[in-house]
Formats: sequence, C-alpha cells, structure tokens
Amino acid sequence: MEIIHMRRGPSTPLGTAGEMFRNGSHLCFTMERPWLDNAKGVSCIPPGRYPCKTYQSPTKGDVWMLVGVPDRSAIEIHAANIMTELRGCIAVGSEKGLLGGYLAVFHSRDTMKLLKATLPAEFILEIH
Repeated sequence: MEIIHMRRGPSTPLGTAGEMFRNGSHLCFTMERPWLDNAKGVSCIPPGRYPCKTYQSPTKGDVWMLVGVPDRSAIEIHAANIMTELRGCIAVGSEKGLLGGYLAVFHSRDTMKLLKATLPAEFILEIH
C-alpha cells in the first residue's frame, strides 16, 4: 500500500501546521488542533502510521478515515480552514497563512478534490 508522509511543524495554541508529501513531492499543507495529550475532539493525533480509507462522512462528504488511532475514532482528512472547524481531524489546503488569529490552510475544498482525483482510495498516512 502506498505511503503518504505528513510532516508537522511545532504544535501551538494557534494550531498545528504541517505538509503532506507523496514520493518526496509536496501534495498539500495541513492544519490540525494543538497537541493536548490526544484528548478526544480537541487534540491532534499522535505521530504514527495510520491506514486511510475512503469514507462517506455524514457531515463532510467524501473524505478519508484514519484507522487505528489510539483511543480515538472518526478521525478524517477533510476540508476546513482553521483548527476551530476540526474535532481532531486533519484539514488540507493548497496555501497556508493566518485567519481569524489562527494558523490556516486555504482552498481546502479544491485541495480535497485534487487529492481525491490523485491519491488512491486506501493508503498509509505516516505522520512525523
């Protein structure tokens, strides 16, 4: 199964920014909540290797679901701009910056469409 790498920057109260790579090439930027000891709904997830599978979210549509996150469930990769729009999930975007006082990703819906068109239905997300 293909491995997609995600490299995170430092976790801050404004969010945890990162970047996804495929075969060493930039795919997109990422945004998550800060690290808060893996607390459900308010923390980013621990670094690790997680199988991702296409999933039809009742609220976010066609997304990927991460499988096997310790002590967590319903962790998705989906469109969003800032951490307050996330409950422990990973947002993707083609640009990064600040929005409303938080770290942000932009063009998130378009980025999800591009990722859905180019990435396989199942892959391993390796978070560093």
